[in-house]
Amino acid sequence: MQPRLPMRGLRRFSRPEGSASTPLSYQMQLLAHDPAEAAAEYIGQMTAELASMAKTARLDMLHYLLSMARLEAENYASKEER
Repeated sequence: MQPRLPMRGLRRFSRPEGSASTPLSYQMQLLAHDPAEAAAEYIGQMTAELASMAKTARLDMLHYLLSMARLEAENYASKEER
């Protein structure tokens, strides 16, 4: 299993106990507080996981694009924290 990409500046969402994935209702609660920041953080997390999958599968261009999307989400989220 490939190591996960670092998530500089982004908080990991804690999932409800016993949940294998984040349910849609839980995501909506997160988005209701600050929609733009929550969406940027969630997108950053998801693109990091997808980029890792693409790298493992040697899908170089897809890995690059997903990594760029992750960086953009991190930049947006870090600007919102200021």
